[in-house]
Amino acid sequence: MTKHKQKIYKKKSAIEAKISEGKRTCGLNKSYYRGFDGDNMWAGLSIMALNIRKILRDMVPKPDLILRFA
Repeated sequence: MTKHKQKIYKKKSAIEAKISEGKRTCGLNKSYYRGFDGDNMWAGLSIMALNIRKILRDMVPKPDLILRFA
């Protein structure tokens, strides 16, 4: 692969990993709101939950408590 394709592949892999994490932990796989606006809101809330989990993991010295309940 060329350097450009490798760079694109790495970005794609990182994005797919985050989507997978969102599906597993924050319910990104199913929207409980109706319509396009509801889907946008649900995706935004799921991403916000992922970001909050990340912030808490960085702040708390023992993240196993956070991971157990999230």
